Amino acid sequence: MKKLLLLLLFVPLIGLFSQQNVEIDLSPKEYKKIKKKLDLKIINRGYDGSGKVWVEADQMGDGPISSTRVYAVKYWNDALFEIGLPTGEIIEQTYNSNVIDADWIIQIAGNYGSPNAFSGKILDFNNNSDVVLTFSTKEKIVMQSYRPGTKRGQEFKAYVKVVMNEILKTIK
Repeated sequence: MKKLLLLLLFVPLIGLFSQQNVEIDLSPKEYKKIKKKLDLKIINRGYDGSGKVWVEADQMGDGPISSTRVYAVKYWNDALFEIGLPTGEIIEQTYNSNVIDADWIIQIAGNYGSPNAFSGKILDFNNNSDVVLTFSTKEKIVMQSYRPGTKRGQEFKAYVKVVMNEILKTIK
């Protein structure tokens, strides 16, 4: 009886130290299917999940910001909001620069035509923007088919939610 009581006392404490997860509006079957399709590779060397995150698309070249990059960033921000992660904000804006309030920058990989918005890196904004985490997937997308308000847009956000949950699981 004493062993049972001790066991019941320590079970909640063990849960406090387990890996961090977020609530995702996907069934376990859907989650597993997306995770398998992504074939996600994550290397975490310092991201701790605390503080606000800012999402930006890594631009290849010096061309204008394309609508595909804007959609990718929008969907990432929407997904982060839906799972309850705090997002950064612009606190000062000038003609050629923005001042943002964030601790981490999620920089999704890509270029003008079709960013691979499920791969990228996380930078520590408070520490010279050092790279603290990289993530990559085999899943490639063409953003033109992911317009707002579409079924494909919801699919995109589901993929982002799985990516972020898997990133949070790497926190020690």
